[in-house]
Amino acid sequence: MARSILLDERRLLPCTCMVNGEFGFEGVYLGVPAVLGRNGVERIVELPLDTSARIQMQKTVGAIEKDVGALRDLGLM
Repeated sequence: MARSILLDERRLLPCTCMVNGEFGFEGVYLGVPAVLGRNGVERIVELPLDTSARIQMQKTVGAIEKDVGALRDLGLM
């Protein structure tokens, strides 16, 4: 990752990124394919997902949001 950013390689790598509409989600960090270059995340590559993968992703986002809510309730965020 660091090499791709430092050398502006614009490589496609799996990264944890804040999504803003990609894959139908908003304001949550997810592991997604992204192009990394001198500006960090240059773009998120939105791959087509079949129904099963989309359902799994929705479950993951739900679990993340639940955990973030619990941390907020504890005053840790």
